[in-house]
Amino acid sequence: MYGSVADSKMVKELSDILRLQDSNGWANLSAFIRQHLNENDLSDLIDYPSLDIVEPPVKSALVWIYSLTAALSVAGNVTVIAVLSFGKR
Repeated sequence: MYGSVADSKMVKELSDILRLQDSNGWANLSAFIRQHLNENDLSDLIDYPSLDIVEPPVKSALVWIYSLTAALSVAGNVTVIAVLSFGKR
């Protein structure tokens, strides 16, 4: 599938858009990206790691750890804001 005539046409079209420096350049590039993302299934190009290799208790532990970290971070930031706002010099 890669290296086909359609791919070379897409590359030529993209290079033409990038070469043109007119006021509609960003709109043209945006339309090009939207068109080709809608036309092509890119899911086989992107390999996201999966947590399916770990057991459910480990997943739960990771969720709790990340949640605790986020909660402590928010609490710390709120504390700093309160101290800086209400603290006396």
